[in-house]
Amino acid sequence: MNVLRYPPNVQWEVTAECNHNCIHCYNYWRKDYEKFIGMKKSNSEKEYLQLANKIIEQKPVSVVITGGEPLLVFNKIKSSIDLLLKNGICVSINTNITMLDTSIIEYLKKNKIGLFVSFPCSNLNICDEITNIKNSSINIIKKLDLAYKNNISFMINMVISKINLNYLEESVFFLKNRYNISKISITRVGKPINSSETFNKYLLDAEDIKKLQEISVKINNIQHIKVETSCPYTACSIYSDEAFQLFAYNKICTAGKTSYAIDTEGNVKACPRDNHIYGNILKSDFKSIWDLMYKWRDNSYIPEECKKCHVLKKCLGGCRVDSFPFTGVLNHLDTISNIENIPIKFEKKVNKSNKFYDRCDNFIVSNKICCINENDFIRVSVGRMYIFLTKALYNFISNNSSFTLKKLMDIFNVDYSTANNVIRILILNNIVYKS
Repeated sequence: MNVLRYPPNVQWEVTAECNHNCIHCYNYWRKDYEKFIGMKKSNSEKEYLQLANKIIEQKPVSVVITGGEPLLVFNKIKSSIDLLLKNGICVSINTNITMLDTSIIEYLKKNKIGLFVSFPCSNLNICDEITNIKNSSINIIKKLDLAYKNNISFMINMVISKINLNYLEESVFFLKNRYNISKISITRVGKPINSSETFNKYLLDAEDIKKLQEISVKINNIQHIKVETSCPYTACSIYSDEAFQLFAYNKICTAGKTSYAIDTEGNVKACPRDNHIYGNILKSDFKSIWDLMYKWRDNSYIPEECKKCHVLKKCLGGCRVDSFPFTGVLNHLDTISNIENIPIKFEKKVNKSNKFYDRCDNFIVSNKICCINENDFIRVSVGRMYIFLTKALYNFISNNSSFTLKKLMDIFNVDYSTANNVIRILILNNIVYKS
């Protein structure tokens, strides 16, 4: 794929301030003077709108509002979210949910905005130890209850370190019983770039990673909760076939390829966890900023050990920022990688539940399609789902409100299997549906 003109995903850090002080967060490790400067920085509603307009110019599919704690500045960013939504951009919010109130709930319901909620642990003492706030668990649960009662869509993310690993299973069991969750994000902790060696005692070692995978598989298979992760597993860091089927290649690094991050001042980074600024969206042309991220796209940051692996194109070497705090470089092996597992001992199994369609089956093209011209191909999206199509295939679905599988085969001179795979991908991305 050629370099994108319009990266589809943006993470917008609207504030660096937070009412929690979680051990695994960069805020915890900020120096006193940094915290003081951070407290003095406060965007006005107008300044947020300036940033929102610049983001809109880059035609993203989705924007994740993050922080810090975004709900601390919700009244200031509400008009910016309105503007994003008005321009057909999907919005979600990363939050610890403790600032949720009835007015925010009404807004979320009205605009169908979902929350990605940080949940440290169901054990009250462990939760307080992680957040460094007394009774934080009580308040988190209280606000989750409020969201659940009001049918606010939320997904839980648990960042797992040595502190809460042994409480993971009971925490998920608690969430299942209380909120009937059907999926959860379970994410291994990463070392903040600005943290000291003191943090290292919280990191998961190889045995911990193995245990985390085993628990995740158990949660997925026994509690029937779909387990995802916000930080990729490398293929060589997975210790069982069941864990491989669950995690392998489902999450890859998109930094500088299909996503970027922007902070409160308009500074642009490839990844929210990175500390390198490539330019300012208020002061520079975005194309020139995006072009400076070329090393994220040309394999410069792929570890040498990974370049020899036959699954590199599917794995991409895991998290590029993960080992940076230890090594000072982005092309070092992800800390959980295990080169002794190369060549990779497991293979991703084909989903036997994939449906095969009849040649006469009729498919309807969605009337909610948005499209962006990306030079040699077209980005087509419905909601937050997007896919890149050749111009020929895009022209076909644009000129046919409905079509049969046989017609697709005839027009493109492809066999049944190929046409069936194309249909499955289009359905998966909500571009078409079977009539």
